[in-house]
Amino acid sequence: MVHLKGGGDDAFVVVPYVHTGPISHVGGADFIPLLVKAAKSIKARVIYLHGVGGHEVDPASYDDTVSIVSSIRQAMVKLRLGNHSHVIKAKPIMTVESGDVRLLSIPIANGKNLVFVSRLKKSMDDIPTHVYNEVVKRLGSDVSRLIIIDSQNSFSGDNTWNDEDINDLINGLKRILDTPDEEGELRVKVSHIPRSKIPGSFMEIGDNGVYVMTITFNDKRAALVIIDGNNIKPTLADEIRRRLREEGYIAEVATTDNHQYTGFFGKIGYRVVGDGVSQGDLIRLILDTVKGGETEDTEVSYMEFENKVHVVGSDGFYGMTRAASSAVKLLPLHASLLFLAPIVLSIVATYLILH
Repeated sequence: MVHLKGGGDDAFVVVPYVHTGPISHVGGADFIPLLVKAAKSIKARVIYLHGVGGHEVDPASYDDTVSIVSSIRQAMVKLRLGNHSHVIKAKPIMTVESGDVRLLSIPIANGKNLVFVSRLKKSMDDIPTHVYNEVVKRLGSDVSRLIIIDSQNSFSGDNTWNDEDINDLINGLKRILDTPDEEGELRVKVSHIPRSKIPGSFMEIGDNGVYVMTITFNDKRAALVIIDGNNIKPTLADEIRRRLREEGYIAEVATTDNHQYTGFFGKIGYRVVGDGVSQGDLIRLILDTVKGGETEDTEVSYMEFENKVHVVGSDGFYGMTRAASSAVKLLPLHASLLFLAPIVLSIVATYLILH
């Protein structure tokens, strides 16, 4: 977790290595709404980023989710009072393409970089725990310098990670780690676009709306757009990046993988950003925000912490998936029985009356 303090900013960047699923009001689906409330209770803003892990690390219950959020709130209070620095030494702002993987590295604290992971062809939808474990195995302890972010910014069919994909990720991360550190002043501007200002955002953008972070480090400028939603149409993400590049930024778009509205059966309650939201208005609001001011002197403080909670696990998640699939298959049968039962009963009753 990172605390950003400067100018009008009092914001926390939170990257938990848990997953905010599996479905609305189950497990960790209320994680982000609860986190937003926790930040408001201490008069701070919070930028949630989707870290490593898929549904295997969904909190097992609402109580587990509350426990994690409570720990984060306590850490926020502690971090706010800790030592801060406006000069850091970290990897520079840089982009790397490696096979099907695109990486954007952003210095965020002394010795720490956020690394946003995107895919060029496949769907960017979760970095499973087994993938991260292989990364750690191959790159060793140095990878702890990188806070890996699942950008969750390309919704399509295939979201698998085969051996070639994992190699692409590892090779890209190694190129970042092999790049010499730079020392410089970190300047950040954090801007928020409330969900209420975005037409068509119902059940598509969650409670945390849209955050836009602009970062300057040693004369390089980056813009991060973080949308509180469950993935995004690739064409919309591409257009946002293109428009920000025209403004002179190295840019990336990420969503939080929010399951606040994710439904149980198929597409009911599942909308990726761009399905219904006014894309033109969203892009305009983002560009207006970016043009609204320069980055500011920023002091940062960083900390890591652990909290032991129960998670769903791979077997638990796939068990739920199989149960949901069975329910969908049986739905036509149940519907038929509900329709036919009154007719059959009516025929039987008529027969008994007449005989």
